[in-house]
Amino acid sequence: MLDRRHLLAGLAAGSATVTAASAAALALEPASALAPVADPVFAAIEAHRAAWRAWDEAVIACDRIVDSAGRPAEMASKECQDASGWTAANEVADALDVEEEAAFVALFEGTPTTLPGLAALAAHGMGEEAECHGKVGAAWLLDALARGLAALSPVTI
Repeated sequence: MLDRRHLLAGLAAGSATVTAASAAALALEPASALAPVADPVFAAIEAHRAAWRAWDEAVIACDRIVDSAGRPAEMASKECQDASGWTAANEVADALDVEEEAAFVALFEGTPTTLPGLAALAAHGMGEEAECHGKVGAAWLLDALARGLAALSPVTI
């Protein structure tokens, strides 16, 4: 007859066997096989955030110049634009816009290699990215997520 004491003793012996077998198997694995896999999407997200912040700050600087002049810079004379610093600030903003677009393309043309990377890309795309690029960003996001899911899925549909 199997009573509680024998059942618990059997479970303990079984778990000790499984634990010993697992430890032996792990000892055979190289350390690199157990290390977390770095997903390049995290660096791409940070690069895009940094590029977007830099561009946003440059646009705000342009807006401050316009606000201090009391009228839209586009309506002011070329001389006023140059004297106020708006032309130079706008050139900086334009250059940073090009950098942000390049970071955007690099981010969404990449493929997440881990589930956490896929989740981070989705969160970035639905948060900051939705504000920044709207429907165009959503299309790029869906394409990147589909590629990421396909790369992580062992089943081909």
